Amino acid sequence: METLDQFSKALFYTLPAIAGMAALIFMNKQYLKQSRELSLIEIKKQNLKLSLQNKLQAYERLILLMERISPNSLLPRMYKTGNNVSNFQQELIATIRAEFEH
Repeated sequence: METLDQFSKALFYTLPAIAGMAALIFMNKQYLKQSRELSLIEIKKQNLKLSLQNKLQAYERLILLMERISPNSLLPRMYKTGNNVSNFQQELIATIRAEFEH
């Protein structure tokens, strides 16, 4: 009878501790899952922002290249009197390549 009484006392003290521990573990898992999802969302937002900036810079460079090699802006810069056609053509090609590499 005394062992049954000791067992019930032990159960009386350990069951609430086990229930509290289980609740704590469950809440901790939920918190970690939520914070992980939030951090993934933040990382995706940051990656999207960086990729958008890179795309805009690439478009800007492409527009500048197209403006620099358009005939209206390229020919007046390159024209020299007394230059033959083949030399002028080579200079134009070299200038366009230099603009592309820049």
